[in-house]
Amino acid sequence: MEECVNLFRIKVNDKWGYINELGKIIIPPVFQYAWDFNEGLASVQMDSKWGYINAKGDRVIDYIYDEAWNFCEGFASIRINDRWGIIDRQGNVVVQPIFRFIDEFSNGLALVMKNKKYGFMDQRGNCVIEPIYENAFGFSEGIARVNEGDYWEYIDTKGKVVLKCDFDCVFDFHENLAQIMSNFKYGFMDKSGELLIEPKYDIADGFSEGLANVRIDAKWGYIDKEDKVIIKPNFDDALNFKEERAFVKVEDSWGCIDKSGNFIVKPEFEHINNFSNGLAMVICDDKYIYINRKGERVWEEE
Repeated sequence: MEECVNLFRIKVNDKWGYINELGKIIIPPVFQYAWDFNEGLASVQMDSKWGYINAKGDRVIDYIYDEAWNFCEGFASIRINDRWGIIDRQGNVVVQPIFRFIDEFSNGLALVMKNKKYGFMDQRGNCVIEPIYENAFGFSEGIARVNEGDYWEYIDTKGKVVLKCDFDCVFDFHENLAQIMSNFKYGFMDKSGELLIEPKYDIADGFSEGLANVRIDAKWGYIDKEDKVIIKPNFDDALNFKEERAFVKVEDSWGCIDKSGNFIVKPEFEHINNFSNGLAMVICDDKYIYINRKGERVWEEE
């Protein structure tokens, strides 16, 4: 597997290319659209078809797909017409495009939909967990949440039920805790099903870097795993912490804070994306911009 490629997609004159962390253009903007690099390759669009390039900008998988997702665990989901299949890093078709939906691989399995039911497929295309579920989500921390009636449960990679739940809704585990919803309020449980944080929040996101963003009385703040308020709920919206930075919204604009709740960048952005490899893509005055963790602009659309 190739190492992480530290390139960032940019838009110039309605074409997409890539810069490095210093804002230098490495791959010229020639693509109709482009996604971030993952596992050394990026999905890009040319002439309304999708293919893949490497970090030099070389085409390594032809532009023949109607849709193409990132590589995960060495494989990528691709769509031809209205059916999904799987390819490997050499562009070989591993699973023919016969499925209504195939998610990205996680823990060696990919969520698939067949005959309006969900199951899980391995990297050889074998349905190791038959499509019997009304609702299902990809594996996170070794288990997946599924539903085939009134109740949610979690299964392992063999399809064995490891946890049954009687909450109204449950979510993926992050940092060994998962959000639950009961009577339209959110709390958190551990992998044994024990409720560690009572359902009292209007909305709650998953834990990231030790903190979770939660909403109470129409305002967002951050709590730790002991339900202690770390950053007071003063914001109109908030994202998870990534690389010790989080984007928060005040009225109609987004800014960036550190883990003490101090603003690194005052609210000025219209749209934001979380930090990845030291930079974050934001939009200000309808222009794409990259900022670093200090809040400095390293590149902006002309």
